[in-house]
Amino acid sequence: MTVKCSILLVLAAVAVCGCTKTTTTLGGAAGSQRDLERLRETYAQKDPKVVVGSVVGVLPEESLLAVGNVPVDRFFTGDPLSILDADQTTIAFATVVRRSLDTVHVKYTSQPTARAPVEGDLVVRFPR
Repeated sequence: MTVKCSILLVLAAVAVCGCTKTTTTLGGAAGSQRDLERLRETYAQKDPKVVVGSVVGVLPEESLLAVGNVPVDRFFTGDPLSILDADQTTIAFATVVRRSLDTVHVKYTSQPTARAPVEGDLVVRFPR
């Protein structure tokens, strides 16, 4: 009887584990300085008006982040931005809410299955 119970338990465990839905989270590692430079070069060849920077600070509880390493004067309130990981996977979209002397502050919305933005992620503003 114990052998039958053991087999039934194993089969039940296999059935439950086999039916468990797994989700894939978008977003790999954050970008490095090298990734930032490479992405800038790539976009500069296609369209020199594209601006590429990096996330330099995040307030996840407010869905806000700061973008640095960019010419701040090329950003305006309401500009749409894309947030990318090192593999150039879009993990979030953002909108400029304000500029400071050396950073651009944005409100972001993560992709439904993506991780939240982190410092080092890449930020792209396409021309208007």
